[in-house]
Amino acid sequence: MSAVVSLLVLIWLLGVGRSAGACPEGYGCKTERDTYVLTCKSFNDRLHLWPVLSTIEDVPIGVSHLKIKCRNHRVEVKLSFANLTNIQILTLEHLNISSCGKDMFRGITNISHLTMNKLTCKGFENDSFNGLKNLRSLTIEHFGELTHMHKDVLAPLVSLQSLSFRDVRSKTNVVTYEQYSRILGGISSKHFQSLQLYVVHSNSRQETLNITDLFRHGSVGYALKRLDIGQHNIVKIIGSPAKTLPMLEHMSLSGTIAVASRGSRLPLQFWMEMLRHPRLETLNVTGLSGTVPKTNSDAGFRLTKDCSQSTNITLGARFRSMSFSNLNLVSDSATPLSRFCLIDQNRTLKYIDFSNFRSTSAITTSLPQLRALEHVDLRNVSLRGFAKDTFDNMTNVRVLLLGNNAIGNIVSNDTDSRIFHKHYNLQNLDLSACQLTEIPYNEFSNLRRLQRLDVSGNKLQRFHVDLYAMKTLALLNLSNNTLRSLSANMRRALDEIAAVKVDISGNPLQCLCNNTDFVEWTHTTKVQFLNKSNTFCFDKNNAPVLLFNVDGEALMTECRSNTGWYLTVLLPLGIVFIGGLMLICAVYRYRAYCCSRIHVYKMSSDDKVDPVVYERDAFICYSSSDRAWVCNELLIRLADGHVSTIIHQRDFLPGSVLEDSIRESIDKCRYTVLILSPDFLSSNWCRLEMHLARGRSDSRGRDVIVPIILREFPMSKLSPTLVAILEKSYLKWGDNPEEQAQFWDKLITKLKRGGNIKPMET
Repeated sequence: MSAVVSLLVLIWLLGVGRSAGACPEGYGCKTERDTYVLTCKSFNDRLHLWPVLSTIEDVPIGVSHLKIKCRNHRVEVKLSFANLTNIQILTLEHLNISSCGKDMFRGITNISHLTMNKLTCKGFENDSFNGLKNLRSLTIEHFGELTHMHKDVLAPLVSLQSLSFRDVRSKTNVVTYEQYSRILGGISSKHFQSLQLYVVHSNSRQETLNITDLFRHGSVGYALKRLDIGQHNIVKIIGSPAKTLPMLEHMSLSGTIAVASRGSRLPLQFWMEMLRHPRLETLNVTGLSGTVPKTNSDAGFRLTKDCSQSTNITLGARFRSMSFSNLNLVSDSATPLSRFCLIDQNRTLKYIDFSNFRSTSAITTSLPQLRALEHVDLRNVSLRGFAKDTFDNMTNVRVLLLGNNAIGNIVSNDTDSRIFHKHYNLQNLDLSACQLTEIPYNEFSNLRRLQRLDVSGNKLQRFHVDLYAMKTLALLNLSNNTLRSLSANMRRALDEIAAVKVDISGNPLQCLCNNTDFVEWTHTTKVQFLNKSNTFCFDKNNAPVLLFNVDGEALMTECRSNTGWYLTVLLPLGIVFIGGLMLICAVYRYRAYCCSRIHVYKMSSDDKVDPVVYERDAFICYSSSDRAWVCNELLIRLADGHVSTIIHQRDFLPGSVLEDSIRESIDKCRYTVLILSPDFLSSNWCRLEMHLARGRSDSRGRDVIVPIILREFPMSKLSPTLVAILEKSYLKWGDNPEEQAQFWDKLITKLKRGGNIKPMET
């Protein structure tokens, strides 16, 4: 008897397995987690593609999510379902369906979430969603050419809570805001709360959105809690959001307004009403842009603690997050707003983002009044300044981002460490690219919970601050400063932090005898270094080498062996120095004559012929951004002057080691020409070529570098090596034809003088 029962159970299990594994005709199927995916197949007899006509009536037990998609959009699909009562989520993707009619969802009416993505049906009728009484979420996205949408298309969805239209296009006026207003008016669900109109396109290039008119049909606006209107071609937005959307909690107008005409303005009254909305919690207007004319030199962002002369904006009782990132604000003449103060009476505002904020005039605000703030982003807002006690009231801040602002003097002069002394809860501090030249030792002493500190992109020649209290520090970014090493005190402090990561790349670090302890520390410490491939140090020849490839023990051994040599030459050097000093004193009264003779000797020595025979006159070192000038101007002129050259783009062999090719090319040429520009200063390869040429110049005992300033750059960004090169002499490219003629004459004369060239092989 038990054997018969076992046989029957086995047969049943085999039947279930076969049923679960069977695919509808014309489809391939697979299960991905809780999603049953059907991919339609095309049967091509080389004459035409057969349509997929199968009825979908079987899915594996326990699956609640069904996804149907086609790889080939030319395959016509006719969908029908049979009693799929367990399916809750349905996704239709990339299907060639001629009609989204009333019978489309018969047999699958229990679904609660429906996504229609890249379907080819041209429109929706009033019965397109018949039977979907349980549907709570509807997403229609990436429809290419809608021709019609019935105003009552959403009426059958009596349980609808969320509606999303994304990237819906039309060649007619189907997707205007007037049409959407009528469709929203047809919603009969009493549970409707969320609406997203994202990248909705009509044939109109510019539209004015009136929030009041958008919800004038029906009553959905009175219950709406979330509204997302993004990436539209709206030029103006008006209306009364507080009256039209009294229950609104989340509002997003990200990237919405793109004002193209010069006369357009963004009405500030609308935004002020949004900030005062009694139930609004989050407001996102990231990327909203107006036509911002050239701002005057006084335009920028200012912080103050005084609200007495400001326009006070009292935030709504539930307001907790606002984002104005990448906002270009054009002040409305009717409602000027150059000085405002946000008042958070209920202390609910936690998050504020003004990063990349731009305005037609200076903006002064009193953010420090917001005592509940936890996240403040003021990066790149042309921050003009603030008092040392400006942030005193913001003691709950955990993230403070002030990067890319000219506040270096404020921090560097904070000798009494007042700016951050009350920020015990701060976890992330960004002071990158703030023109810092010095940081007081006790500036961060009270930041005991700090996890991330970013001071990259500044002008710090040393970093000597109190890190001993920062036991939770996880990331310290010191990259792209002018550090030559880290002091012993800083190294000890970092060693005491459990799992800190440090970035020291982009600094002119030194691997010399006076810095062996630092080099050795980088190899033995438990500190994790980031961006190792871009962390160089400069050796005794002033050539850059990867710091983590330097053998610290070998460097120390070499430095010890050189100690005896220093002692043996110390006495002779002293004698020479004293003798030279006496000679200088003796000829002091004849200094004019001596100077003239020295000048004559220098000129003659520069013209001395180098006994070495070179293969070319000049190796050209340049950034790829200056390639057009080098190829179209420089090389042609030098060739006309019979000056032979080497450039990496034309002369380097493929497959060779690039550093070796550079070194060999510099040795083959009598001179190295540096084409200086802002892009040259930021190029690692250009810096390498410059240092190799400088090393050869030192070894030859004569100057073999010819610098040319092609485009202006800030002198503050120059490395010590480049400063030393430019202190001698250089050529400068100009726009004046007369200056250009002199430029070419001087350059060709210089490059043809001072050595022998091997005859060119024919």
